[in-house]
Amino acid sequence: MFEINEEPPRSDIMRHNAWESQRDALQVCATALAATSRDPNTITFSHYTAAQLLGVPIPIGARFDANKAYVTFKTTRRTRAKDIIPRVWPNTDASGATIEVHGLLCASPEALFAQMAKELSLEDLIEFGDSLVCRDPARRRTTLAELRKFIDSCDSFQGQKQCIRALTQIRENTDSPAETHLRLLLKRYGFPEPIINVPVEATGNAAHFIDLAYPRYGIGIEYNGGHHRDQITQDWIRQNSIQSTEWKIFVVDREILATPLNLAMFLACLEQALVSAGAKRFRRRRQPLSVRELCDGRRNHSK
Repeated sequence: MFEINEEPPRSDIMRHNAWESQRDALQVCATALAATSRDPNTITFSHYTAAQLLGVPIPIGARFDANKAYVTFKTTRRTRAKDIIPRVWPNTDASGATIEVHGLLCASPEALFAQMAKELSLEDLIEFGDSLVCRDPARRRTTLAELRKFIDSCDSFQGQKQCIRALTQIRENTDSPAETHLRLLLKRYGFPEPIINVPVEATGNAAHFIDLAYPRYGIGIEYNGGHHRDQITQDWIRQNSIQSTEWKIFVVDREILATPLNLAMFLACLEQALVSAGAKRFRRRRQPLSVRELCDGRRNHSK
């Protein structure tokens, strides 16, 4: 169902990464199956291995062994296979918890989200959830409604509350984890939530999408990540085309977000632009909310 059978062009970074991830995971799974005497029909690949089988990007900060297969059981099971890392999860046999990928039993996207709640920080879990429901139809694995439905149907498990918190901030139709991080950062600093991937008809009647935007005020934000040379050119063409309209576009990258002085300058400029365009009822916070406070609905008053 989620097999990526043909190699995407390298210029399509996210799809190519998903293809590579799946190829690597298939090799790891084959090695694990060869090293165990267990019936393959009793082994369900889960957690990080399932993420790779599904081609879902794993957050950068996650710690895992990419050379071993993660396998889940309903109750404690011992295995002597050195290439397998066993995990216990009480909902392993729940309805909708297992699918097949390339003939292998694998945690479903919804079950995978639940399993990763114990493995990831809250922000990383939100980014992971966004990746599961991303805009690209070739990489989208489920919907927000299906995630909520599955979590609600599960028997109690460790990390369930973490899932419920994350679901308050997961948004469909995102493009990358970096854009998710930027969206959360803006909200943590008290900015209104931007709309994801706003379509703009620019020069030549070409349809372009702005990563994050405030359409009411004609202000957009573009995130520039690490790209191949030909994709950089296309990005600049797209941004130049958008700039030919009445939109005001801010561009940020990892260095701006990671450097306090640069981040403060970007936030100050964005705030000024929004206020000048007529935005009211928000004040930029001097200190950001934690992701936990954001998920729990802490008021965005200034500190």
